[in-house]
Amino acid sequence: MADRILPLGDAAFTLELDARPAPAVTARLLALAAALAGRPGVADLAPAFRSLTVHLDPLTADRAALEAEALEELEKILCM
Repeated sequence: MADRILPLGDAAFTLELDARPAPAVTARLLALAAALAGRPGVADLAPAFRSLTVHLDPLTADRAALEAEALEELEKILCM
């Protein structure tokens, strides 16, 4: 399952999975949202069928670090 980061302006990005919508895919994204919740710089999370949009706090977020963390967390979840 390949994934990609799509920038959404200055204060958000979407992690999109290259997978057909399915309950297992959505469950992985919900687990990713739970792993990222409460991290510094994360203002809100919006999971969908095969993507997760991360809204950033522009005053405290390190966008590059959060993108990397999201990809790392996703890899951990996929290996479970």
